[in-house]
Amino acid sequence: MYVEPDRRRQGVAGALLGFVCADMARRGIQTLYLLTDHDSFYERYGWRYLCPVRGDGEETDSRMYVHTMDAESI
Repeated sequence: MYVEPDRRRQGVAGALLGFVCADMARRGIQTLYLLTDHDSFYERYGWRYLCPVRGDGEETDSRMYVHTMDAESI
């Protein structure tokens, strides 16, 4: 996800994340995984750091996050 600099700090990223999580939950997918190099951003939106991961051919680890929504949260 990328938010243009002039649109940051206005809740755009949180709204996008919330929309995707709710949409997937409505479709029966409650657990989502996210790979990123960012830290401390996704925690603000209910994502939990799971573990470091390294893709084939990559020299450094990325961060894997998990987010779970139950039916009552939709």
